[in-house]
Amino acid sequence: MGLVGVLTFWTGLAALHALRTDLSVVNDYVSDYANGPWGPLFTVVTLVHGVGNLAIAAGLGLALGHDRVARLGVLLFTVATVGLIVAALFPTDPVGAQQTVTGLVHRVAATGSFALELVALALLGLAFRSAAAWRSYASLALGLTVVAALMLAWLLVSISLQWPPGLPERAALLTFTVWEFTTALLLARPVHAARALSTRGRGGRHGDAPEMV
Repeated sequence: MGLVGVLTFWTGLAALHALRTDLSVVNDYVSDYANGPWGPLFTVVTLVHGVGNLAIAAGLGLALGHDRVARLGVLLFTVATVGLIVAALFPTDPVGAQQTVTGLVHRVAATGSFALELVALALLGLAFRSAAAWRSYASLALGLTVVAALMLAWLLVSISLQWPPGLPERAALLTFTVWEFTTALLLARPVHAARALSTRGRGGRHGDAPEMV
């Protein structure tokens, strides 16, 4: 489900970029695709992405066990996903239009989702280092987290200085979704999933799982 969510989101955004040539990759936010004739497509692919992320959160909660850092990371990742779903259900205001409550809810949800997911990724990266079954993935996960932090910083600077926000937002989205995709890919591996379930079923700690092969 996590893989389907990310792939659907990537495919939908690629289609929207081709269909909505009136919007600028450099000057416009991704959320601007929610307005106009193809708005429902943006809403649907974002909701599918959100459902996929909930599946990733459930899988990580099962695979990483009772480690406190992992549990906090999974919780924040889940809350960030709820923010993503809320942002999809409450579209942003059209460019140049007067601010509405719906648009305000979207901005708050989207901003909070970005921030919470970044913290979640950092915590989960640390949890991966402590879990034998995930240790080989920890360096890549933490590397993607650092890149995501840099892209978010670029976005915040662009907003504060009134620079075009399109490229930094898309760069941040790409980094976050690559992390989600690679994590879901590992969760979907039959051998890895079986070992995680076996360890959970025996009541073992997440760090007791064998190395990934």
